[in-house]
Amino acid sequence: MGRGESAKVDGWASAWGPVIDQVGADLALREQVGADPVEAGMIRRFLEPVELGAALHYDPVLASELGYDALPAPVSSYMSFSLAPLWQPGEILFDSDDRNAMPVSNPAAKQPIPGEPHTSGFVMVNIEADYYSPACVGDRLKRVGLRLMGCKPRQTRLGRGAFITFETDIVRGDGGLVAVYRMTQFRYEPATEAAS
Repeated sequence: MGRGESAKVDGWASAWGPVIDQVGADLALREQVGADPVEAGMIRRFLEPVELGAALHYDPVLASELGYDALPAPVSSYMSFSLAPLWQPGEILFDSDDRNAMPVSNPAAKQPIPGEPHTSGFVMVNIEADYYSPACVGDRLKRVGLRLMGCKPRQTRLGRGAFITFETDIVRGDGGLVAVYRMTQFRYEPATEAAS
């Protein structure tokens, strides 16, 4: 569904009309610059838990022979390297000591959409990407744009809500396009609450 198509949605799902009407809009409030430049040690720490031993990410001589200016980061790390810092000195990260407390500021949290109905549940259901150029040691990645690509109201076993799809570009500091990510989230009211 695209702009102006909310009239086709009936019942409880009609509350998602204002979101459906924004499909195609860029909802980014600002660029999100990665907390740090890509570093060899960070690549190593990223690869250790998954035991990914591809020499390309460890051996600068091999990387140079293959045409890279520096060690390339694995594509699976691009989202991590483009995340803004969670905390800065002087800020408060958690303002509650509750067991399930969430950080006050979280660059990976649900991006609010103007006119969106209240939802208390949120799960990521799909991430896909197109890769254009490598990110290497020394590059500073940032996310540019947050285009709303779709809103599909659905009732599932989890509850009533909508599948929301966003698209964002990851670019290097020099402006070179590294990747385009499409992420789909299901935002919902849990079934017990939605039924009442």
